[in-house]
This record gives sequence, C-alpha cells and structure tokens, in this order.
Amino acid sequence: MHYDQTNSELTWEYGGHKQSVLLKAIEQCALDEQLDCIFALSGNGPGQEKLYVIEAKSGDCKSVQPPSGFSFYYLTKHPKLGVSIVCVSDEPVEGWRDWHFSFEPGSIEFKRAIPAY
Repeated sequence: MHYDQTNSELTWEYGGHKQSVLLKAIEQCALDEQLDCIFALSGNGPGQEKLYVIEAKSGDCKSVQPPSGFSFYYLTKHPKLGVSIVCVSDEPVEGWRDWHFSFEPGSIEFKRAIPAY
C-alpha cells in the first residue's frame, strides 16, 4: 500500500482502489502495515494537534484524543511498536515528559510503552 499527502489531502491505494480523505493542516502521516491503517497528525503546535486514524481498506476516519495528561507530539516508526505516537506531558511521568504510545484499534485506546528520548 502506498500513500501520498498534501497539506489537506491524504490519498492511498488499497486493493486496486484509490481512496482519499480531506483533513486540515496535515503535519505528518505514518502507515502501520500491521494494523492496516494510516495515522495522520494535524495541528499548529503543542496542544493544538489532532490525530486521525484511517482504516486503509474502508477509508473510515476517526479522530482520537490524546492520552489523559498528554498532548500529541509526533509520529515515528518503532521496531517493537510499529507506528509510535509520541506524546508529551506538562509534568514528568516516572521522570520523563515524552513517551512512546502504541494504539489499540479495537478499544481505540493508547498504551504507554517507553520513554522517548
């Protein structure tokens, strides 16, 4: 599966069918082949970000809230987590402000994994 992004449109091909979604101010996208979804982070700075989870097959797009006490920061690939959603907190949690989170699509929840540094 391949995807392309502009500032406001995300397009991809799945099973020979081209799909797209329009989102405002796309900052970063990441494809998670294991979960078969695309993560799109949009916004204008810390605390302003929105994270969208798009199912590659159906094109269903869900906006998700950051974990309690955290704000979205950036997306990255992690060897053990697949796509990692790095979030930042105002107050340190176990000595760290930046944490890698994995996403649990069935429950639409985040699981705090390891510090990001």
